[in-house]
Amino acid sequence: MQTLPSGIKKVEASDNATVVNFNINADLLDEKITKLDGVAAGAGGAGSATDSVIGNRAIDDSIVAAAGADSPTRLWSKLAYIIKGITGSANWWTLPSMTINVIVASLGLKAPLASPTFTGTASAPYFKATGDTTRNLAAAGWADLSANSGGQALLANNAYTDGNNSWKYSNTHASLGARGIRLSVSGGIECFDMGAVATTADAAFTPTWVKMATLLSPAFTGTPTAPTFSSTIATGTPPLSVESTTTVPKLGADTVDGWHIFYDITQLGLTAGTETIEDICLAMPMMSMLVYTKKASNTSTAYPITDGILVIKKSGVSNVADLKFSFYNGGGNVQQWSGYYNWNGSPPFSGWVKEYNGSTTGIDVDTVDGFHMNQDVRTTASPTFSGITLPSASLAVASIGNHNPFVGSMPTFNVPVNYPTLMGNVAWQLSKIIGGTDWTTQPAVSLANKANNASPSFTGTANFAGQINSTVATGTAPLQVASTTVVTNLNADMVDGFHADKVATANTLVARDSAGGINGVVLNSYAPQGVAPLWVTSTTQVANLNADMVNGHHVTTSSTAPSGGVDGDIWIQY
Repeated sequence: MQTLPSGIKKVEASDNATVVNFNINADLLDEKITKLDGVAAGAGGAGSATDSVIGNRAIDDSIVAAAGADSPTRLWSKLAYIIKGITGSANWWTLPSMTINVIVASLGLKAPLASPTFTGTASAPYFKATGDTTRNLAAAGWADLSANSGGQALLANNAYTDGNNSWKYSNTHASLGARGIRLSVSGGIECFDMGAVATTADAAFTPTWVKMATLLSPAFTGTPTAPTFSSTIATGTPPLSVESTTTVPKLGADTVDGWHIFYDITQLGLTAGTETIEDICLAMPMMSMLVYTKKASNTSTAYPITDGILVIKKSGVSNVADLKFSFYNGGGNVQQWSGYYNWNGSPPFSGWVKEYNGSTTGIDVDTVDGFHMNQDVRTTASPTFSGITLPSASLAVASIGNHNPFVGSMPTFNVPVNYPTLMGNVAWQLSKIIGGTDWTTQPAVSLANKANNASPSFTGTANFAGQINSTVATGTAPLQVASTTVVTNLNADMVDGFHADKVATANTLVARDSAGGINGVVLNSYAPQGVAPLWVTSTTQVANLNADMVNGHHVTTSSTAPSGGVDGDIWIQY
């Protein structure tokens, strides 16, 4: 038996025509015929299915629309689902606040998201309402521009401020942290950096604010740090001005009072062991000094002995240099040599001359300007004496006769006496002049080889037990020395007219203090472009140091973007 689509069972030849099967088919036919009772004539044509035939149907706008055939009721439900989605209402029969025509007209006045062009004045709220704890304006999810009711504006990476004046993280991240710049209501620009810490979106945190200095005469507090301070100011203006006289540890200057200082010949591009004195002097720049500790491991034969300290001062006027080589064994034995280098000399280096060998606590010379220490009487080739009165009467030697020499008494002025008394008076006077017991005693000091009072010339070594005083007026050198050899233990009040001082006193020579530091008021650098004028190994900040640029870039603060400028300059908007 075959069942048709209508449900009627079709009897085949091999089937039994039973009453049961017949009744089943009869019931199905009755059901179908009953449904057709309300169909108007011409069933199947247009309008043949009336509302009464179709009956009421309930629309379900929760049925998701999908492609494909379906019953009319489901199709109507799917359409209702789409209408509800378009209007955004809770159900399909509620009208939207704006029609599609109104929306299209409004969109025509809106700027596109991609490269919008605004006219008039674009505006936005300064901050959200008090109590609003959400973000204000975000870019790419990580940059925020926000403000709060306290008047603070914040431009930050992964941070924002809300209407309750709280500071919060924008996103959750394992190590990004947060940092930003605040335009403070109290004035100025401040910044913070929380470091590479874990953050949780909308979690509050407490930033530590650091005020940023302006480029124009900034006033720093605390200790500013930078890898390099560079000055491009022209010669004549100090690139660095410091009020403090406190020593800056490890501050290495290229020159000291215009002098370059070297401590090793390798700084001059030379290789230890093969250098000559001429190599060293030629390698040194003008106005430079070398203080080099030569050790036995250096096999160069340019030095007088294997160990010692070489000191060379090269003039800034011409290519000449003064050389000293000293050795001290720690047991009182001091040896010193001197030399002189002149580019125009033949040969240029004079060779080493030994100045001192031994130990001493002072200077011992044989003569000073040719005078010995024990010479206190000076004579001339034709001495002139005064104050000697002779008798007016002529004396005939033959008529006087012989008399025994003796020491008489002190003569009486302008009283005539006989010859023997006169001779006694003269003998007495001579004994007093000579300083002996009688007039025949030889004087203790010879007048021979004595220096003149006027411009005396000494030979040998002059020794003085007391001070050497000069009363010559200012403008004339009180001491002239031909030798360039250093005078050991000579303590001068001034050098080239300048006092030496450990503190920053004007018009004085620089002397190192007990810590080895140099104190000054202004440090001038004449280094050419490409050469750092200041080299510091310490990472400690230099207090009160005012730099023109930061990491090679200028910093500008203004309310609007500056015109012109150089690529890489820093602009801070306030």
